[in-house]
Amino acid sequence: MLNILRFANEQNNLTAFSKLYYRLRGYYISKKMLDNCNRKDVDANVFENILDHNALNEYQQDNVRKLRRNFETLAKKSPSEGIDYLLDIMGYREFLMDRAGSSDATFDTYMDMVIVLRNLAKDCKDLEEVMDSIRSLEALMKQASENEGADAVTLSTVHSSKGLEWDRIYLIDLQEGIFPNRDVVKMAASGDQTALEEERRLFYVAMTRAKRQLKLMRIKDAAMSLFVREVEEILFPEKKLRRLEVEKTIRKAVIEEKGNSYGSRVGAKPAYWGVDSLKDHQTDTADLELAEQFEIGVPVTHKRFGQGLSLAVTTGILQSPSTAGSVSWSSDSVFGKASYRFHNCLICCME
Repeated sequence: MLNILRFANEQNNLTAFSKLYYRLRGYYISKKMLDNCNRKDVDANVFENILDHNALNEYQQDNVRKLRRNFETLAKKSPSEGIDYLLDIMGYREFLMDRAGSSDATFDTYMDMVIVLRNLAKDCKDLEEVMDSIRSLEALMKQASENEGADAVTLSTVHSSKGLEWDRIYLIDLQEGIFPNRDVVKMAASGDQTALEEERRLFYVAMTRAKRQLKLMRIKDAAMSLFVREVEEILFPEKKLRRLEVEKTIRKAVIEEKGNSYGSRVGAKPAYWGVDSLKDHQTDTADLELAEQFEIGVPVTHKRFGQGLSLAVTTGILQSPSTAGSVSWSSDSVFGKASYRFHNCLICCME
């Protein structure tokens, strides 16, 4: 991303553009187009060079001009604004999604890196200040190795902590979608528990690094990690009894099949539930309270789709048919086909 931001201010650098053009999706710039360019004219704008030395059709020319306009806009933005512009406008998010599909890293992992870079660039006026921030961080990390054994804070990954111990341990990001990550939960829901069991073992390793005090932490209001809930059920058996009670009630729930009650596939249009498809559109406090106890990641059984895991729980009061609840079946929100409903509570589950 930094190289793309740098190129925005030096658009005559054909060599630099040759190393990054494929990371911007939707413009259809090819290696052949760049090979045809005049590399001797070091002062030529890259996009003019492409247009002058290739026999492009009107569609291809429009794409080249569009990319040039986007780079001109990018050059006027601050580094943090530029990062968002790359993701949202210039196709870099699509590149990361494609890259995640062909590598061991997940899309969430790549986005975590982007968030770190955005935070570093937050108060920087230009790219050079961002580079200074990165160099300062690198220096601090190198200096940290000299603090071994001193009264200092150690930042470590779970893997790197194996075999080590500290008086106090703070485990952060213990929330759904991060630990365990979304892909692992999806695999578990489809019947492959291997990755989930491996992450559970890593969680155990992390907890047992603490000699005296262990803090399990997550972002406020974020969905609690499945692993933390498992720890809670060991410490507080009544929570497990409550979960089992909820699961039993869910299994007995009537599955409504009126209207568009089920999304047919991931990416399908939103499915809407009207008041006439519910048993009773009057608010049922007991149902609401029960649904609020139902947590993400709980195993459920559907009479049509079989075993699954709950991914989201939505509760609320239906005021009129026009304000009935809805859910989108998409890769960015809820995956799956099944829904378990109380009077006006919706529980969306992974297939």
